[in-house]
Amino acid sequence: MQQLLDAVSYMAHGYCLLWEPWLIALHAGSDIAIALAYFAIPAAIVIFLRRRPDLQFSGLAMLFAAFILFCGLTHVMSAITLWLAVYEVQGALKLATALVSVATAIVIFPLIPKALAIPSPAILQRSNEQLAAEIEAHERTLRELRAMKAELERRVHDRTAEVEEANHRLRILTREVVHRSKNLMAVIRSLAYQTAKTSDDKGDFLDKLTGRLAALADALDAVVRNQWHGAAVEDLLRGQLAHSLDTFPDRIAIAGPDLLVRPEAAQQLGLAIHELATNAVKHGALSGEAGRVRLNWRLSGGAEDPGTAFVLDWQEDWPHRPAPDRDAAATAAHGGFGTMLLERAVPTALRGRASREIGPTGMSYRLEVPLAELRPRDAKEQEERINAAFAADTA
Repeated sequence: MQQLLDAVSYMAHGYCLLWEPWLIALHAGSDIAIALAYFAIPAAIVIFLRRRPDLQFSGLAMLFAAFILFCGLTHVMSAITLWLAVYEVQGALKLATALVSVATAIVIFPLIPKALAIPSPAILQRSNEQLAAEIEAHERTLRELRAMKAELERRVHDRTAEVEEANHRLRILTREVVHRSKNLMAVIRSLAYQTAKTSDDKGDFLDKLTGRLAALADALDAVVRNQWHGAAVEDLLRGQLAHSLDTFPDRIAIAGPDLLVRPEAAQQLGLAIHELATNAVKHGALSGEAGRVRLNWRLSGGAEDPGTAFVLDWQEDWPHRPAPDRDAAATAAHGGFGTMLLERAVPTALRGRASREIGPTGMSYRLEVPLAELRPRDAKEQEERINAAFAADTA
């Protein structure tokens, strides 16, 4: 043992270099620099492994660190042997380095396939890009689904609102039907009663009542054609005069502007025109050969507020009629339920006024009604009126 440690037994390596300072410095400096680098590399490996404990080949990395560390120690011993001939210690250290190197070499080859199986950075980059693209696609799909959901919710909300509005309108329409049915029954009852009072016999009663009920039905048809919003005046009047127009197409003239009237007003106007037409056929201008009828309507009003009233004019011309015929026409015009209907019932129902004049050559009838009493009501006004009427009917 003493022999191994005795530096005198061997000659230091510096003797081989003739103790040239620059040569000694070159070898010693190079070995020390290499050793320091070799010591730094294992330290870096250990630090990295501690921060990345998830690495798959951490054992191999530690073996590399040990190999590099021993290599560094051999260079330190090379520098020491320049001055101390401790070649035994240097040999033992080289043996240890050899064992670690061989072990590292033996271990590394079986790990090559596993190392090759690890994806390269380029592959990982492409995988990351593909994954990012898939994520973006999923996010885009999610945004589209959310937009579709919002759109579906909006449509459901709109459709629900439409259904609620339709149900609301249906309730209003039901109330309107009930109310109008009651009003219509009241009108029919009154017509039947008054017609019976002024009829001479059963046949006369049926003829008059049937005609007046037909006039009501024609007025309702004109209203229905406009979906219960009202009736066009010209359609309403032509409907009441349809039979007379077919029979006397050249003896009846009709003219007036387009105007829409509410259903209640249409019924009253229809009854009035029916009575006028019936009297004209039985006793008036259409009972003879040359008589003519002119029916006109217009809007009139004051100078500051024109168009505030509806004016209907019925004019009959009786040319060349004998006096007895004129007297019969005048009597028919001034007597009975028809007269009351034309001069009192219809104007009162429409809050207007009527006038009639009978002369030797004809008869004229004028009905003036405030335009506000004829115009169809808006939706809110109509609903309030129906609700109030329904409440009154059910009270």
